[in-house]
Amino acid sequence: MKELGHHLCLGLVDRRVLTASVAQRRLVARSTLRIGRDHRLLAFRAADTHLHVEALCDRRSAGRLARRLELSLHKVIGYPVAFEPARIWPIKSQRHLYNAARYILRQDERHGVDIDPWAEASNLPDLLGLRVIGRHTTIEVGRCLPRMTAAELTAIVGLKADQLTEGDHWIEAVDQLADATAAAVALPQLRGRAAEVVVARRAAAAVTREVLDASALAAALCTSERTARRLRAESPDPLQSEAIRRQLRLRACGRRSG
Repeated sequence: MKELGHHLCLGLVDRRVLTASVAQRRLVARSTLRIGRDHRLLAFRAADTHLHVEALCDRRSAGRLARRLELSLHKVIGYPVAFEPARIWPIKSQRHLYNAARYILRQDERHGVDIDPWAEASNLPDLLGLRVIGRHTTIEVGRCLPRMTAAELTAIVGLKADQLTEGDHWIEAVDQLADATAAAVALPQLRGRAAEVVVARRAAAAVTREVLDASALAAALCTSERTARRLRAESPDPLQSEAIRRQLRLRACGRRSG
């Protein structure tokens, strides 16, 4: 029987933690989403000492995916030791495909750790509309795992689906606008003038149009008032704006439960 895909597990030879900070978690997510797109990435999560990946590709492609990830992660994180040989298992049934995805997305729970409560080192934010760069995995999950519901996915971060999609409680976390915006595009921080930073700031400006004046927006986004006014006058990416709003709802819910 031809396999449906493969489950990969990567770890360093000394079993050190792969992502020790928010910045590292976002960098791992960016690399995995960028590289995984060529291999039909379905799910991934770095938890504690391992990175688990599920991709809808054949064995040869899975091996290339593992090697490309190792090279990229060494470059962006700068690990001082090598990766151990990747473990790769075939996925031969639809049930196995579902079970592997659930296993991967719940890795923190399985490892008994809570270092990444919002699952930033995974594609869960993309599946929940909290991030935009991994929408290709959302499309793959919709095609291949149609029974995986929003309720099931939001439960992984301890919420109900409507807590991310409805209500004005996001305003309670508007002081975290810069980090919410950076999270929505998987950037360590919202700094500089790179095109993706400008696009993200524009989306954030649109979200807070009725909440922050130009001065407050400039302070929140670490830019000038002149730039803030210009951002307000430009057309935002609606998907990014919605991702930022959901990121703010996530933070507001976290404060309420904390």
